[in-house]
Amino acid sequence: MLNFCKGLLGDVPVMHKCEYEAVRQGIQLNGSNHLFQLAAMELSLLYDILYTKAAVIHTWHGLCIRVVAPVSVVAAFVLFLLSSKDAYGRADVTVTYVLLVGAMALELASSLRAAGSSWACASYHARGWHRLCGTVMRLGEMFKAGARRSACLDSLGQYNLLDLCTDAKKDDHLRGKIAKMIGLGDRWQKLHYSSTAPISDGIKALVLGEIRKRKVDDLRNARGRWILKEKGMYEDLTRIADDTELDRSIIVWHIATDLYLSLCPDPQEEVRDNIRVISNHMLFLMVVHPYLLPGVVRNGRYKENLKYYDMVWWVNLRSTKEGTMKLSRSEIINNIAEWQLPADSRHKYIYGIGDEAADDVDDRPFYADGSCLAGMLFGNRWCLPAADMLEVITGVWVEMLCYASHHCGAESHAKKLSTGGEFMNAIWLIIGHATDYDRWAPSAEGFTGGFRAQQPSAQAEAPCQMDAARGGCSF
Repeated sequence: MLNFCKGLLGDVPVMHKCEYEAVRQGIQLNGSNHLFQLAAMELSLLYDILYTKAAVIHTWHGLCIRVVAPVSVVAAFVLFLLSSKDAYGRADVTVTYVLLVGAMALELASSLRAAGSSWACASYHARGWHRLCGTVMRLGEMFKAGARRSACLDSLGQYNLLDLCTDAKKDDHLRGKIAKMIGLGDRWQKLHYSSTAPISDGIKALVLGEIRKRKVDDLRNARGRWILKEKGMYEDLTRIADDTELDRSIIVWHIATDLYLSLCPDPQEEVRDNIRVISNHMLFLMVVHPYLLPGVVRNGRYKENLKYYDMVWWVNLRSTKEGTMKLSRSEIINNIAEWQLPADSRHKYIYGIGDEAADDVDDRPFYADGSCLAGMLFGNRWCLPAADMLEVITGVWVEMLCYASHHCGAESHAKKLSTGGEFMNAIWLIIGHATDYDRWAPSAEGFTGGFRAQQPSAQAEAPCQMDAARGGCSF
């Protein structure tokens, strides 16, 4: 699959039939989670190609250099050891020995790292040296070699607006005060209030399940439109789904999601936690890594609305620092809901979103629209079951994640790989696979054809089947 992911980075991906068969067999043997494993391997290979010498080392020329370099260092050490040192001072001799021993240690470490890399294991396997390949792979697992490479599928960055604005101690941090004095207050705030959450199998299944329902064009271009149309909510929420910038949509939906999930009586706690993790992650991308989002992400708009959010809590709700420290998160949510979500707003259109006469949609504070959206979701004027409403919120976030992954550009994906990949890099590869896979996959099966054969029970089969009526993505 190396040529495919290199082509995807160059915007000319081509999947040949042999590659299609490899992916199909991988899913057949390992289940749908194979897609994330495949994406992690491909991101690791792309990192090697872009930021290391792997493309040179694992060739005949590179192998010759790899053999000659350590031999040369050892020869230099032996020659210096046997030579007369009468003309040199003791300090010079000591420094020379230290440098030569250090060079040999570096060459040894580099050779071992190259011999135990995935590139070398693939070479052993291709030459039929299966026992050596298995031994190297077991040693790699024992020492957790390459664990950093798959970190993008281990955790998600988190940033929560409500936690930031209702932190009564945020102005008392010594490091924060020092950062503000030297003009780094915004950077300190981003780092201090950023956290990580583990990517559970539930999150992967949730995201992949939503991706399977949609056509490739919807994965690339919908920002909530597909799921809102399916549930009959699109006409009321057209502007927030299509007619506003992505950064505004992220903040509005983030606020609405936080409020709704905290007030929602539905007992599906695990689903709600997974949705909140994805919501916090999208805001994290917008605040900490704005270059990963397509279009113009205006930090000025975020800062201005952050000030408004502070005003809502500290002024309109007449809260004090001492009082806030005594409140739990649920009590804070209830206080906001009582002030910002009056009962009649839960059955009206959102001002600036559903009201076609509102021309000042871009001037309205994000938090106001987010609170009104939460009121509509909580009021449920569409009479949807609670499970369907959670499905809508999940679908919106997955569509925005896929939209951002596809449109942020290959340069941005490559830039992020230099400091460690993100979950959206893996989503970008999965969407790329979906696009080219359909050229070879049977129309009735697609990515799940082999997977269903391994899980004959109806219960296990259901999540992996393609919804033919919806024309969903074939995997």
